[in-house]
Amino acid sequence: MTIGCDPSCAVIRHVEVDEVFREGRVMQEVIAFAVSREVVMGQVELLKKCKLEVVGLHAEPIALLHAYRHLYRRAGDENTTTLYVDIGYHGTKAMIAHGTELKFAKSIPVGGRHFDEEIARALHCEAEAAHAHRMQEICFASQAGGSCSAASSRGSAMQNGSQSARKGAMIALADEVAERSASAGPSDMPTTCVLA
Repeated sequence: MTIGCDPSCAVIRHVEVDEVFREGRVMQEVIAFAVSREVVMGQVELLKKCKLEVVGLHAEPIALLHAYRHLYRRAGDENTTTLYVDIGYHGTKAMIAHGTELKFAKSIPVGGRHFDEEIARALHCEAEAAHAHRMQEICFASQAGGSCSAASSRGSAMQNGSQSARKGAMIALADEVAERSASAGPSDMPTTCVLA
């Protein structure tokens, strides 16, 4: 595995997952996180300019699990397998945890930008216009209690094209998450899902 830069220029952290039996021997499975030291220091400087005292930085999957830790405090919750899906603009992060313990993490190169591109193709417009359209639909839907069709009075053909494109992009993303999650192993198949 390569990280694409000199390791001395990166901040590298890891989480030990489980022991696994591979190639005839017991091995320790590890999830590694790496980021450019320059990126980390840029974030620290930004926080200092905001008059904040930095006491620690966590990799996104670890921070996300910490945010939901309060949901897994009961006896037996450590046996709950949860799929966390964080859809960003450039990509999606999928994580599987047993209770609060991270067991699997993958970055998937499908995100909001891809939804915008699909909507742009369906509506024959620029990606920026498609993005604005998608954001407006989200806003209208939240104001209408989740009903996009009740919220927007623009043409139904435009809505149908946008919804169809979003549906296609979501199906592609769901397929990608399922494919990547399946590689985590059958005992790690989620029983719950959190969209972050």
